[in-house]
Amino acid sequence: MLGSGMKIRSIRGDMEMEKKEPKIKIYVSCHKESYIPENKLLYPIQVGTAIAEKKLEGMLYDNEGDNISAKNKQYCELTSQYWVWKNDREADYYGFFHYRRYFNFGLREIEEDGWGNVEYTEPINKKILEELKIEEEWMKRIICQYDIIVPKRRKLPIEQKNVFEQYITSIGQKKEDLKTVIDILIKKFPQYFDICQEYLASDEVYECNMFIMKKDMFIEYTEWLFNILFELEKERDFSAYNEVELRAPAYLGERLFAIWFLYNSKKRKWKVLELQKTLFRDTNKEKKFIETKPEAVTVILSGNDYYSPYIAVMLESILENSNYKRKYDIYILTRDISEENKNRIHAIVKNKDNFSLSFVDVFHFVREKSFFVDQHISVETYYRLYILDLFKSTSKVLYLDSDMVVNEDIAYLYDTNIEGCYLAAVKDIDIAGSRKKDKAISEYISEEVGCKKDGSYFQAGVILFNLDFIRKKYKTEDLVKLALQKEWHYWDQDVLNYAFKEKVYYIPQSWNVLMNWKNGTSDSRLNSIRCAPYVLYSEYMEARKNPKIVHYAGYQKPWEVTECDMSEYFWKYARKTPYYEMIINHTKVKETIVVEKLEQKSNQDVLVREIDNQGIKIKGVDDTIYVDGVMVKLINSFNKRYPIGSKKRARLRKIIKRFVK
Repeated sequence: MLGSGMKIRSIRGDMEMEKKEPKIKIYVSCHKESYIPENKLLYPIQVGTAIAEKKLEGMLYDNEGDNISAKNKQYCELTSQYWVWKNDREADYYGFFHYRRYFNFGLREIEEDGWGNVEYTEPINKKILEELKIEEEWMKRIICQYDIIVPKRRKLPIEQKNVFEQYITSIGQKKEDLKTVIDILIKKFPQYFDICQEYLASDEVYECNMFIMKKDMFIEYTEWLFNILFELEKERDFSAYNEVELRAPAYLGERLFAIWFLYNSKKRKWKVLELQKTLFRDTNKEKKFIETKPEAVTVILSGNDYYSPYIAVMLESILENSNYKRKYDIYILTRDISEENKNRIHAIVKNKDNFSLSFVDVFHFVREKSFFVDQHISVETYYRLYILDLFKSTSKVLYLDSDMVVNEDIAYLYDTNIEGCYLAAVKDIDIAGSRKKDKAISEYISEEVGCKKDGSYFQAGVILFNLDFIRKKYKTEDLVKLALQKEWHYWDQDVLNYAFKEKVYYIPQSWNVLMNWKNGTSDSRLNSIRCAPYVLYSEYMEARKNPKIVHYAGYQKPWEVTECDMSEYFWKYARKTPYYEMIINHTKVKETIVVEKLEQKSNQDVLVREIDNQGIKIKGVDDTIYVDGVMVKLINSFNKRYPIGSKKRARLRKIIKRFVK
């Protein structure tokens, strides 16, 4: 009877254990602010916190307790694994994802890219999460059925032959490091010799340091892993390694995981599940509109990483001419400015209590849009089309191009009363003159853009937007659709003129003074400007004497052409920025290359001027083709036969596109 009772109690105990819900913790390693799905199984953790500039909000941190956070440059996501091993023993299952890599729990294979990833270019959203079955209850059901879940093996391309060759032929991965770690492994754990040789000779690879496994397995594996990697640190000198090479422990950790997993899963007959891994290109947090301060002068710039030095110059000019009694909020629209450049630009306003500076990521807006760009124009110019969505609660903003410098307090311009108008801007005197000179341009501006009256077309480099008034007629998607409708000759400037031409408040020319480009001959922008209505021309010439804003619009920039018109204003502010030496060196390098390429040519001085002033690219500068003196002359002739902005040139461009990739 006693034995029977004990048996019953034992069965009941087993049943209770079965009913007990296992605790699952999947840590998501992050090194930057990222969108993490709402899911109780997911625990975002900042890696490399000890060497990061700031702590990310709403996360765990790998620099607390026993940690190797300061070694994140070497160990990458493994610093979070170490932290969990040393500081968290309360879960039944442990897993590790990356901020952009998850498992596909859908159990239905999705098409992969060439690297074995289920790739998504769009931001993480409800539809994607449903497709991947990133749902708590479903994930629990799957996880609890297995001892371990690992990434699906990836078949290597033929040229890489096997795992060993794949490692030593990959950028930043040294053969000596791999051999050393193999020697350590065999010395410490000789039972792994056969499986190690077998895996390195195979043509299938496990990647990314991702897994979900039971607690006892996790503790055993992590202790085994760091036993080997810490020994590697002792035997290899990483002091001369570059940033990529320094990640050797993380790279080798991937190979060691595969060896440990293959050996133990076979020996212990684990129940294993292989799942596809994701790759999210856009991991930004859910986008929210920007709350501006009504009392502040709200200024918007846009640019890319390459343009960072010139954005800095622009910012310095705004700051130097500001009023300490006013507040200025600067927003820079971008999708790729590096953290290093962001910090440099931030430093300009660091100690200015009346200035705030924010970078606004617009990648999710423009990632799949095929905006027309040409010559010196980049996609960044179209970012302003999204201002309505980005600044939903803001009534007025001042947009400024980044190839400018400011010589006056922009608060004066910002305070302009534009009630009943879409925007305030300067009449484009270049276009006004070109319409008189070139019939094709005149017809285009009149018929295609709809600006029939001379002088009605505005220059879009300086615009004070009345957002409240614009919202009465337009939405962001209206403007974007209009921009994508065709190849506008003057890009988004044409779009803005087309949409807002009926209600524009024209401000004085001094607020957007166009520099006068020259091509080394008698041709110049001033030749077109002289053809503009006399009143407008006189105003422009007067504005040149005391420009409130100088605009280096066109293919000539002071950082590329030292004798550029009104370049003295640019250099006045440039020398006060952290980029001064960099800008100077860029200018000198370009001039040197041009001279060297043409030192055997006749009329050297003329050709150098023509090349610089025409904006023609030289091999070694911006990775473009070499252009010799003969070709310069041909291009000059081409521009005369097919003027920029003409219908003839537009038709020719379309023909060329049919035959040239």
